[in-house]
Amino acid sequence: MNVLCKILVALFFNFLLYIGSIYSLGDFKDHITDLQQKDFEEKVLRKNENITWFIYFFAPWCGYCQRIYPEVVKTAEYFILNNNNIQIGKVDCTIQTEICKKEKIQAYPTFKLFLNESYVKKYEKPKRTVKDFIRFIESSKNPQYTHITSQQQLDEIKAEIRNFPTFALLLQSNDDISKYEEFLLTLSNHIGNEISIITVTDPKLVSNIIKLSISESCDPPCIMVLASNNESPTLPFNHSMEFIINFINQYKFPSVFFPRQDEFIDSLHSGNLLVIMGIDVKLLGQNYPEYLKEFEKLAVQIRKENVLPVKFSNSAHPRGIIFLIVDFFTYSSLFREFGINNLNYTQGYSIVISDGLKYYYNLPKDITIKHLYNTIKLILKEDPQISKKKAYSIFSINSIRRFFYDLNVAISSVFYKSWYHAILVTIVICVILSGCTLCTCLLLFGDIAESYFLQDEHIQNIELQDNMPAPIDEEKSENETKKER
Repeated sequence: MNVLCKILVALFFNFLLYIGSIYSLGDFKDHITDLQQKDFEEKVLRKNENITWFIYFFAPWCGYCQRIYPEVVKTAEYFILNNNNIQIGKVDCTIQTEICKKEKIQAYPTFKLFLNESYVKKYEKPKRTVKDFIRFIESSKNPQYTHITSQQQLDEIKAEIRNFPTFALLLQSNDDISKYEEFLLTLSNHIGNEISIITVTDPKLVSNIIKLSISESCDPPCIMVLASNNESPTLPFNHSMEFIINFINQYKFPSVFFPRQDEFIDSLHSGNLLVIMGIDVKLLGQNYPEYLKEFEKLAVQIRKENVLPVKFSNSAHPRGIIFLIVDFFTYSSLFREFGINNLNYTQGYSIVISDGLKYYYNLPKDITIKHLYNTIKLILKEDPQISKKKAYSIFSINSIRRFFYDLNVAISSVFYKSWYHAILVTIVICVILSGCTLCTCLLLFGDIAESYFLQDEHIQNIELQDNMPAPIDEEKSENETKKER
């Protein structure tokens, strides 16, 4: 009975948490419309309506949904002040199941932009801040380009190039813009909201932009990618759309950088060759050792020598090279997948060269900066000296090691994620253990056990009776006692 009471208390506590989570996404004045089935059909899917809807699909029990919700609220507040034609809505998928089924919502949170019933665009970037949401909504509603006419506009772009890389088309005059308008719109449709597109015709501004590149000069029309410390060249505009997209995918990343998690994921899926240096950030502290400087110099050298995206590893399309510096222990699971189990403390770092997430290039010993230049050259030439291995494989020893490593990390880290996760996991474990204990007790000591033990008890009684000595006659025993006396 005590065990049953504890289970009921735990379930009641879990129910209270669930109700609390619902009210944490509650209906206070947050300028976000809580959409029901009828509202969604009439307001969001209605045609010929000059309203754009940005919809937040969530589940109340989703911890990440709760953490991201303030960013959604700020986005709604921004458009209330700046653009009343854009509205923010939310759909609780645990209640509005028909809506979420129709929209094929499979993960929480999910964000979708609805211009009308025929134009729906899903937000797929890993980074989810108010700036990213606003940028996505505005660029999707007006998927075009911006014409830069002042130094102030250019300075604003330069201040944000870490978060929002920019593709620049440098032209001679305003009349040229109309000639390239079709190209710009096509490019915008290809790259979506990942990259800003600008046009510049003012000679002074064109000159200032060229100074940011590794090219000495360029006669418009020219193209360039503005990003943080990216060492991008300025090239003549005489290339195909495919080349330009590959060019953007290479130079939207800096030459060398310490990526945030979303940037690291983006680079892994960019299709570029990745040179990843793993270091011990805690041990490093505020120091900036010589090998990091050498790594940066080498990155700039290789990027300058390979101005154009290059073909490698039987790639059908040209790709670029990206140099990353990450904390080895933060991404230790990934390094294990690429065959590196421990950080090389002797040299202070470990380097892996990967082809996205699927393949990596293996050497007999750890790659050093001294040999890195020649190693990359051999890879680009597809030299057989550098073996290419598959990272993800069921039969790979690295995959098996990583599976158990990730399992260990997942179990140990869940209690450090948030109090909400810790309580939920604890409750689930307690319910399971309590259920098992209850069943065991009933089986051994309760009514369930009776039917099993009654037969055994009957058999034991028969065996005891058979083995007992024969009864002694009372009179005989009294006579024997008298004789003895």
